[in-house]
Amino acid sequence: MTAQPVVQSVAVQAPYPTIYSGVNQQLTAIAQFSDGTQVNVTNTAEWSSSEPQVGGASKWGTLAETYCLVLP
Repeated sequence: MTAQPVVQSVAVQAPYPTIYSGVNQQLTAIAQFSDGTQVNVTNTAEWSSSEPQVGGASKWGTLAETYCLVLP
C-alpha cells in the first residue's frame, strides 16, 4: 500500500512587498507535498493575523492593513 502524500510546507506569497494603510492585497498559499507536488490552498487555508491591531486576513486570504507593512 502506498502512503498518501503529506504537506511538508506552506509558502505564503504576496504580489507586492509593501502594503499601505487602507489597501487590501490578495495573498496566495502554496502547499508543498512529500511527493513533490504543489497545490494552491489559498481558498482552503485558515488565515489569521498574529497582530490584528496592525492588519488582518479574511478567510479567503485577503490582507487588509491598518498601518503600512513591509513584508520580508
